[in-house]
Amino acid sequence: KREVFIQQLKDIDDLVSSGVDVLIVIAANPSKMSQKVREVRDEGIKVIAYDRLILDCKLDFYISFDNIKVGELQADYLSKIVPKGNFIILGGSPDDPNSKFLRLGQMNVLQPLITKGDVKVVMEEYVDDWNSELAYGIVNGFLNRNNVPLHAVISSSDDLSVGAIRALEEHGVAGDVYVSGQDAREEACKQILKGNQTMTVYKFIQSLAQTASQVAVKLANDQEVPNAHITVNNGAMMVPSILLPSMIVVNKENLRTTVIADGYLDEAKVYGSSM
Repeated sequence: KREVFIQQLKDIDDLVSSGVDVLIVIAANPSKMSQKVREVRDEGIKVIAYDRLILDCKLDFYISFDNIKVGELQADYLSKIVPKGNFIILGGSPDDPNSKFLRLGQMNVLQPLITKGDVKVVMEEYVDDWNSELAYGIVNGFLNRNNVPLHAVISSSDDLSVGAIRALEEHGVAGDVYVSGQDAREEACKQILKGNQTMTVYKFIQSLAQTASQVAVKLANDQEVPNAHITVNNGAMMVPSILLPSMIVVNKENLRTTVIADGYLDEAKVYGSSM
């Protein structure tokens, strides 16, 4: 991850030298990127944080999906199937603001159930770098140490869900424990077909990219950005933002009519010999 961040800093310097007016940045490290953003903006270049909020600096714009809504979709889907039971919550990287937004959404749904005593969160962990192996270790460790039934794993991403499912498989409970995800990754969709993962959230990346390019052109021309009514606090300011609702729950029943029909995943790769 450090190497990716260093390379990103070099790429930004190259773009600044080339004379760009606006930079769109998917921060490899949202907290450490702030100093570079300050330098760039001192050069008169506008900066858009793309997908991931950059913290503790002045920004011109933030464009992402509504990650609170993603978290709500995950928790709502699983809690409707399992209205009572023991839950594990696997969050994303603790240095990624999206992890916190997802957790807010998840708890918006779960907290009333926890207060009623219907749902018990038996473990909640943020997972460095959204790492599948670490997610496996967390769930495997829990299952090794505890002799309590586990009913659901609210996994904030498909990388985490795939790791969690490996642990569930080793303990013979894959398919009996409901698991959420996000990103509609190929391996996760295969697990959905097997019955090991319950759902994932598919986000329409094209809409995010199109919105970012449109906003960049507006900023470059010093024009007002329409539909920018939301602001998000990054620790330094309330950043003008667009949070897109372009997402859909994907499950076993609609997989073909969503990610396959959209051309996001290859049908033969996902379904394999079962086609």
